[in-house]
Amino acid sequence: MRLGGRLMRQHVELVLAQQQRLAMTHTMQQAVAILQMGTIELWNFTETALLENPLLERAQDDLRAQFEQSLATTKREWRERQRLRGLGQREDAASLMKDERVTSLSGALREQVGFLAIHERTARILRGLIDCLDERGYLELTTAELASAFHVSELEIDSARSILQGFEPRGVGARDLNECLTLQLLDRAPSDVRSLAIEIVNEHLVALAEPGYARHLARQLRTTSERVEEAVALIRATDPRPGLRYTQNETEYIVPDVSVIQVGAHYVTVVNDWSVPSLRISQLYESCLKRGSREDQAYLQRQWVEAKTLIRSIDARQRTLQRVCDLMVEYQEDFFHQGPSGLRPLTMKAVADALHLHVSTVSRTVAGKYVQTPQGTVELRRFFVNGLPSAQGEDISSTQLQGMIRRMIEQERGAHPLSDREIAERLFAMGNRVSRRTVAKYREEMGFKASSRRKR
Repeated sequence: MRLGGRLMRQHVELVLAQQQRLAMTHTMQQAVAILQMGTIELWNFTETALLENPLLERAQDDLRAQFEQSLATTKREWRERQRLRGLGQREDAASLMKDERVTSLSGALREQVGFLAIHERTARILRGLIDCLDERGYLELTTAELASAFHVSELEIDSARSILQGFEPRGVGARDLNECLTLQLLDRAPSDVRSLAIEIVNEHLVALAEPGYARHLARQLRTTSERVEEAVALIRATDPRPGLRYTQNETEYIVPDVSVIQVGAHYVTVVNDWSVPSLRISQLYESCLKRGSREDQAYLQRQWVEAKTLIRSIDARQRTLQRVCDLMVEYQEDFFHQGPSGLRPLTMKAVADALHLHVSTVSRTVAGKYVQTPQGTVELRRFFVNGLPSAQGEDISSTQLQGMIRRMIEQERGAHPLSDREIAERLFAMGNRVSRRTVAKYREEMGFKASSRRKR
């Protein structure tokens, strides 16, 4: 081959090179999936395994059968009440054709990862970010925290987050409400109204709760009230919690995974092993491993490996859940005395660092789990709350801050209600640095109207 007057020689050679790759085996995938399952979901999963794998059998048949019968009776009674309540009502075609299978947010996003032609390392980071999403679809952990947890660079986290934010439903992967709404607005066709809506979301979102906001914003943004109303209509068409689209609307049966009981002056955790299927290897079939044809032995050997893997995965789930809950109860002991006002700031990364676990492991461990406490049955995720700095040097939890705001509003004079800025100033005088926007956010979450609408 001649190139630029020179004779180029072409040849083919075989090069041997070493390369490290992390691939999730079937065993690892099953362990991760079991760790994330709730009690009832795990029960159904093991029931299927018992039917398909002859080497598996229950270790406590009487107790399992009693629990299964109790759960089936509860479901049957509820369905009967629903049937009697609906007698005489016509079922339309849509309800008859409704698909009862509900896709989880995690499952929908993981399916979209599979459609991408990206490097396996990037796909692995994406799946890790998906596991860290909360039920709203938000990814509140900072880039630095995620990079440290996944042992990758911050640039790789930002790149993966950008890919995640392009998935459906639009708005997932956002850090906060402002970014969530902005992502959905950016998905619309470019226009002056869209640009105005994005500016309102990022700079004046709280002002939309005030009466006469259109006129006020029009003066600030140097536009007309009509344009402001058009922009606000775009904002109202967005979904502030896109992840909740995948939340089941049906009645959910909750079986606590952990119980917290008081022993003397302290509280201890007890993982409810009775509600998790206890499995063992069938001695009858295990004795057949060395008998029969080669095909029979090969089949039984594969089933034996799968049975052992399942038993180990369930045991690892229980031990990890015990460790996480032990640390949580030790740190959040005030909650069991005072209720939600006693919650202290606690992040999943702090727990992961203390237990030498990956933050995604902690996230999977608490997902869909419930704790039975003296204060009632509480979702395990509720014990992890963000903190804000205070003058005393110790962070104050968002739950404690909401309690302070609630008491201020409930004790205010009806003729002179406190504005968000006045509440922020009072909190600052108490040693808590909180912005007016944060006060407005917590006030809205608790269902309190703006000061102009609380005036009596």
